[in-house]
This record gives sequence, structure tokens and C-alpha cells, in this order.
Amino acid sequence: TVDTLERALQQKLKASFQYFDLDENGNRVLRKKSERYIVNPVGLVYHEDNYYLVTYHETHEATVNYRVDRMADVQLEDEPVADQAIALSSELGAYTERIFKMFNGPQATVKLQFDRKLIDAVHDKFGESVEITACKRGLCKATVEVLVSPVFFGWCFQFGKSMRILSPESVAAEMKAHAKQVMGLYRGIK
Repeated sequence: TVDTLERALQQKLKASFQYFDLDENGNRVLRKKSERYIVNPVGLVYHEDNYYLVTYHETHEATVNYRVDRMADVQLEDEPVADQAIALSSELGAYTERIFKMFNGPQATVKLQFDRKLIDAVHDKFGESVEITACKRGLCKATVEVLVSPVFFGWCFQFGKSMRILSPESVAAEMKAHAKQVMGLYRGIK
């Protein structure tokens, strides 16, 4: 897969693939009814033990990142990439720094509870080897290793009520304090 994507980048050709999610048992579930994604490759980025393909999306005029390990049947297309993809490739270092940058904090083992629909998000963040249990009433649990920081809390916040820290209590309390601090910034704003 990486070799094919590197050829696409070198030859400035579009690439296509099927993209999949994992269910709670680790089985592949193809997106878009198994249709192929056709993309304008910009570059490959290695971040937190995963390769990502950065692409340029012509319709949305924006970059889109895909996990390389979630691609199946990657092929070169016989069509050149958009000019914007070539232009963006020279800015890949700055883009990577901005999008993938993480802050450090103390490491902790954290138990999360989340809606079943977030299984992929948990796998994407913590790896496919994370054991997900107790998918009852639409809620699942997982125990993960995290760096406790505002970046981790932000990752949790993005899911609203669909993600909750169960333990340790100290990390849950720290997230609650962080939320109160952020809420305080918005008091009086209508």
C-alpha cells in the first residue's frame, strides 16, 4: 500500500482505494457501500505509530487525511493530481506540524465509556489492539494509556455526552475542572 502511494506521489497521479472502519470485534466494514475513493495525494505522514495519506479534496477545496492501514486495494489512477495537490506538497511540513502536533502530559491508564458509534474514533486514537468491551445499551468501554493534557480533554470534548472518563477519578476531576475553566471564558457571551 505504501509503495503504491509513494509511486502515486512520485508520478503525480491520483490514487484510489476502498476505505474501511472496524466494528467492535475488529472486523472490516467498508465505507461508501464498498465504492472506491479517488484522491489527489499530497504526501505521507507518520504520526503516533500510524501512516496517514494527506490528500487534496477538489470539491471541498480542503485537505483530507486517511489512515493508510484502513485502506484496501490501493491502485494508481491514470489521471494527474490537481495542481493544488502539487502546491500543497511543498507545505507538507508546516501542515503536519499544525495538524498532528500534540502536547505532553503525565501518562495514565484511563477507563473510557462511549457510544458504540465512536468505536472507530477510539481505534484511530489508541490503536486497533485496544480491547473494547461491554457494548450494552449502545455503550462500550475501553481501558487506554493516555497523556493527560488539554489535548486529551479536547479529544474527549469533541464527542460531547457520547464520551465519558470513568476512572481514575483524578483524571475525571481534572477534565471537569478544565471544562469549568473553559466555560468560565464564555460567561456573559450571548
